[in-house]
Amino acid sequence: MTKIVTMMVADGLPGSVRSGSAETPSLVNTRAVTLNVDASPKVYPDESILLSLTLEYRPATDGRGESGGLQLNERLAVTLESGKPLVVSRAVDPSGNRRFAVEVTATVMK
Repeated sequence: MTKIVTMMVADGLPGSVRSGSAETPSLVNTRAVTLNVDASPKVYPDESILLSLTLEYRPATDGRGESGGLQLNERLAVTLESGKPLVVSRAVDPSGNRRFAVEVTATVMK
């Protein structure tokens, strides 16, 4: 399953996206899905981009309150080339075989 977050953020300024689904009242011990992203880009004269990125992802729990253990909190800074995608993070669910990857594409718009 792929989750896509698109943001338009001005050079040198922060941007945030907060996303989540509602909890299901009919199920006991459920938790909503959370996907939060904070980004702050700095564009250089050669159009490379230094991006500070914070990511929080928590999948929904099932009716027993279990999500398989996957929860991701990351904070990183990476230099990107305008318009070129880059995988900046990979993780594996410690209690299963689900994999998680974060791919970032930053594009300088004029």
